[in-house]
Amino acid sequence: MNTENLLWVDEKALKKEQINLVRAEKSLNNFVEAAGIVLGNLNNDQRELIRKERMEYIKAEIKKHFPFPNATEEFNYQSLGVNLNALNELLKNATPWKQYDFDLDENGSFSASEEQRAFQNYYRYADTDRKNAALSFAKKIEALVAEAQEKGFVDHGLLPDVSNAFRG
Repeated sequence: MNTENLLWVDEKALKKEQINLVRAEKSLNNFVEAAGIVLGNLNNDQRELIRKERMEYIKAEIKKHFPFPNATEEFNYQSLGVNLNALNELLKNATPWKQYDFDLDENGSFSASEEQRAFQNYYRYADTDRKNAALSFAKKIEALVAEAQEKGFVDHGLLPDVSNAFRG
């Protein structure tokens, strides 16, 4: 993340997104764990496919074992003793995880990656020449005001007037 031309961060929205990420991580791991109960032991490739394809992958894997290929899916699930209601319920109530990036650890659990593309939505940057020039100017003023404060030249009661002169 380039902080050189960073204008501001929507901290409130970013915090909410970070909470959603924690919920999504928990939802994902709960779903994969429940899928493991239905499908049996999962390797990391299968876990990744479940993360990406969700129920489509699970149903495709179960379908490979259908004893009656010409019968309905429901009949085949019953004959295999498979009930997908719990998985469907978990998925229905899950915090969506597709917009986040996860790493798979050696224990087969997903953890949120350090860098999240979704977080970039809450950072605002100077993206034009005019904004960059204004930002550069503001940084110079900030440095001068800090120096003036150190030397005792600043009347803090008048700082709002300075701020108003620069439109906040």
